Amino acid sequence: MTPPSHQVLEQAAHWYTLLESGSVTEADRQHWQDWLNASEQHQAAWGYAQRVGQQFSALQGASARLAADTHHAVHTRHQRRRQLLGGMLILAGSGAIGSAAWQYGSVRNTLLAWGADHSNATGEIRRIILADGSELWLGSASAIDLDFDPVQRRIELLHGEVLIQTAQDPAPGRDSADRPFIVQTTHGVLQALGTRFSVQLGDARSLLAVYEGAVRITPCSDTASVIVPAGEQAFFDTQGIAPPQPADPNREAWARNIFIAERTPLHELIAALRRYHAGHIGLDPDIADLPVLGSYPLSDTEQALRMLERVLPIRVRQPLPWWVSIGPR
Repeated sequence: MTPPSHQVLEQAAHWYTLLESGSVTEADRQHWQDWLNASEQHQAAWGYAQRVGQQFSALQGASARLAADTHHAVHTRHQRRRQLLGGMLILAGSGAIGSAAWQYGSVRNTLLAWGADHSNATGEIRRIILADGSELWLGSASAIDLDFDPVQRRIELLHGEVLIQTAQDPAPGRDSADRPFIVQTTHGVLQALGTRFSVQLGDARSLLAVYEGAVRITPCSDTASVIVPAGEQAFFDTQGIAPPQPADPNREAWARNIFIAERTPLHELIAALRRYHAGHIGLDPDIADLPVLGSYPLSDTEQALRMLERVLPIRVRQPLPWWVSIGPR
């Protein structure tokens, strides 16, 4: 089935707001039921709005409890996280947890962060100094595991995005060579070759952008690796690597809580803001390609949206605390 359109999702948000208002009439309920029964898209959109709404507040408390539970050993937490992820994937597939809520909502992020060596809440960006002196910036709703041993320096990106500035290895291996600096995602392995780079993990693919030095990509399928030089970026999945393209030098500005737009399509800025916003941000396709100029705060999505509303012919509405709608003015 085709995913619900922006218009249908807006209708679902309208009905959710009305039904939760406390002033709904029997006629309203009948109109809502008629709308719900009209198509499978309506049912999918309603299920999405309902599940995200129901889980929004509960997961705030769940995230805090999980973050506070630090008395277990790291290896035990990692094992429990993997067990929980396996169980939740089964529930998502069975429909006990809606697939939309799993893919979009906080359920997935919370479980991926469970037991991680470092994790951030939605909207949080943090600078971390690693044991070898390398610097790492951990993005919003992101999580990593670290494994530094006598053989290698390895980071597993569990969710989200990182920016890394590698340092010369202060504890080289037995052959006096630097231990390789590795970043692992679900799609492949990246080896830093003296560099500054960022990695963003998506559901279907990962994105590498290199700002200094170079990085070698090896997909999980063990196909031929590719070295991406400074100034280029490349998407990759488990099966292969897309041809490298010029990297946007402004891309790494997220580590400073900024999105720099230079005639950037509006949908790209909104996609970035979604990673820093706890809830839904919907964008009308009719305005998705409006060009945007300026610098926008990522850590304050409400302020960023107000700024956009002042300079673009758009209207921002928030019918629910966790639902933002952007349409033409």
